[in-house]
Amino acid sequence: MRTAQLAAAIVVAFVTAIPAAQAGPGRWTYHEESNDGHILAYVEDGKIVFELACGRGFSLLVKHPGQTKTDGKARITLVAGKTKLDLAGEYVPPAENSAANFYQSYLGYGKNDERVYGKKWQELESRLLDVIESKSGFTIAAGEANYQLRGVDIDKWRRPFELCGYGFWVSPREFPSETN
Repeated sequence: MRTAQLAAAIVVAFVTAIPAAQAGPGRWTYHEESNDGHILAYVEDGKIVFELACGRGFSLLVKHPGQTKTDGKARITLVAGKTKLDLAGEYVPPAENSAANFYQSYLGYGKNDERVYGKKWQELESRLLDVIESKSGFTIAAGEANYQLRGVDIDKWRRPFELCGYGFWVSPREFPSETN
């Protein structure tokens, strides 16, 4: 166990020590779509670089920092401060309005897995939201390649995602301002 902790500490130190390429003049957006639900996205040069969606499902779509592949298994790491989150997913072809080619659904669980929205899933979701919520931004890394996104500047964006999958409806005054 100590070896695993040491290895994790080295990875976090390595990722945070590498100067991350700062995301350009992008912006965070939040909107709702009737079928896809709540969508938080970072858009740069008119293309989606990062997208978290929660509606009929829960998905994460991210521009992979190191590869431009369009199929096969993929891994990325999100880092904010001392919080590090490793995510396994797959490469996907980017949509027309997107530079994102890493996709993960249900935080790595299967769609019909009974653990989705359970206690451990909620803890993992909370860690993901904590990383995204970091005021100083967060780093997206894969191997030595990485880039940084600035902190989310949309008020109340987190609440709809916290309630995702539970059948709750949040009143409109609790939603973030729509920015799209």
